[in-house]
Amino acid sequence: MLKKVYLMGKTGSGKTAIALGLALLWKEKGHKVAYFKPKTAGQNLPHNNEADVSILKKVLDLPWTPEQIAPVKMESTYIFGQSDYNSISVGKMESKLEDSFKEISEDSQVMIIEGGKSPYACYSILLDDFSLAKKWEVPVIYI
Repeated sequence: MLKKVYLMGKTGSGKTAIALGLALLWKEKGHKVAYFKPKTAGQNLPHNNEADVSILKKVLDLPWTPEQIAPVKMESTYIFGQSDYNSISVGKMESKLEDSFKEISEDSQVMIIEGGKSPYACYSILLDDFSLAKKWEVPVIYI
């Protein structure tokens, strides 16, 4: 049975550090650990330079691509302007999230899901961290 936990909090709260610590603990105990970050944000999105994803992928030796681990890239249109990376439809975002979630969780014993910059981001389209945790039936640790 897959055990899951969803880490949420604002930027700088320590989500990644806690994810890394839990992942290493569970890996040391012999569990196959997966890491998933449904939504990422930042200026380097076209290059998929998400530091959290990179460090956990490397430390845990995860087989998935960064695009699978962090399937939905979000940008702030009022800061960076419109781009190809934020024009994806809500339906496509939901589909990408579901496909990646299923693929990563399929062969794992423990899945750590890390929320984005704010757990309320994407609330207007029901893709906020709380809605995703409820949909995937994942207990939340709010940091």
